[in-house]
Amino acid sequence: MKVKFFLAFALVTAISLLSNIAFRNMMAHDFEDFMRGGQEDRIYLLLASLESSYDESGWDAKTLDNTLFWALMLGYEVNVFDEARQLAADTRGMLSGAGPLVIRRLEGLGVMPTRSEGGFETYPLYLSGRQIGTLEVRDTETARVRDARADVFRARGRMFLLVSLIGTGVGAFVAGLALTLYLNRPISALTDAAKRIREGDLGARVGTSLHNDEIGQLGHAFNEMVETLQRQEALRKNLVTDLAHEFRTPLSVLAGTFEAIDDGVIKPDAATLKNLVEETRRLERLVSGIEEMARSESGYFFIRKDAVGLDVLVASVAESYRPLFIRKGIALGVNRDSGGGIVVHGDPDRLNQVVVNILSNALRYTDHGRVDVSVYRQGGQAVIEVADTGRGIDPENRERIFERFYKGRDSEGLGLGLAIVKSIVEAHEGSVECAAREGGGTVFTVRIPA
Repeated sequence: MKVKFFLAFALVTAISLLSNIAFRNMMAHDFEDFMRGGQEDRIYLLLASLESSYDESGWDAKTLDNTLFWALMLGYEVNVFDEARQLAADTRGMLSGAGPLVIRRLEGLGVMPTRSEGGFETYPLYLSGRQIGTLEVRDTETARVRDARADVFRARGRMFLLVSLIGTGVGAFVAGLALTLYLNRPISALTDAAKRIREGDLGARVGTSLHNDEIGQLGHAFNEMVETLQRQEALRKNLVTDLAHEFRTPLSVLAGTFEAIDDGVIKPDAATLKNLVEETRRLERLVSGIEEMARSESGYFFIRKDAVGLDVLVASVAESYRPLFIRKGIALGVNRDSGGGIVVHGDPDRLNQVVVNILSNALRYTDHGRVDVSVYRQGGQAVIEVADTGRGIDPENRERIFERFYKGRDSEGLGLGLAIVKSIVEAHEGSVECAAREGGGTVFTVRIPA
């Protein structure tokens, strides 16, 4: 992981450095073009001025002197030759004939050609398509000062590039190292904890106090996952114990009865056979529960989508359970939305199972009072609400009752009924929740898209 992060930052750094180099080269190229363009423009202006000051009688001396003076101001020493290659004028000759006032002005401006080095560059002079002479130009000390300023700019560009390279490289290296260390520790801790869990240590946890970002959220999610695994493992172990106990009782009864019949102690009369049938059916119910548990564990439910009149289905199930409620002395109320039928697209058998499981729980854990079943629309959903006046559920257990194998106090089942309800409802893209009823008892609410 460290190497990968380091290589990633090295790549980013390389791209940044290459971008800086390319940008600097572009600036340097544009600057050189600018300098060459400026020089060409100045030479072109000198040529235009000299060509415009020429007529059939030759150059105008006053205009020519002004042009030579202007050439000095631009930093050039010039020689002007006529078409016969005779010297017509030059800056040194102009200065030798200039007055003290002109000399002082040139000295004040710092453009006096105190020293000139290098060869002259030659440019032809034309007028009306005919060559009228030649201009020779070379830089003076003033021009070299101008070039020195340009050299300063070039040097600063190189320095900028060097500083940029060093700053970007060092900054990227430090940032990459810091981020690598920041991310590597929690990721390594997660990896170590995952290995411990793979080896069976469900007590492994990761620290999350140093991170409040996505890394911290990942750590919290990991710890919550392990806690869920611990609960499921504990429930699984309890389930194995409960199953062994549940199977042992009917099997012991069956084995003891058959042995007694075989020994002649008990006669196989109607009462004995009825008892054997009851114990056999008890075993059958246990096996059915285990099969349902297997389907619930795998999360597999075959759901067919038909148009189901949910209000009719709920009312039918409630009416089938009414005799059981009457026998226990509990009132059963059924409230249906008067606005018309409530139709959902789902599996009628599975939805029937949802209502049966919730009503069975309400009947089992309600000793007196009443149970109210309501079906109504709310927004774009169909809602089934079962409210009882039973023993209630502790707040800390209301979320856990939907976990597989969780059994509340005095529970006689396998702890799968409500887990199966949740799986069926979620397979219908709905939700189920449990809340306390005002005045005592519990309210189960199922919501399914309608």
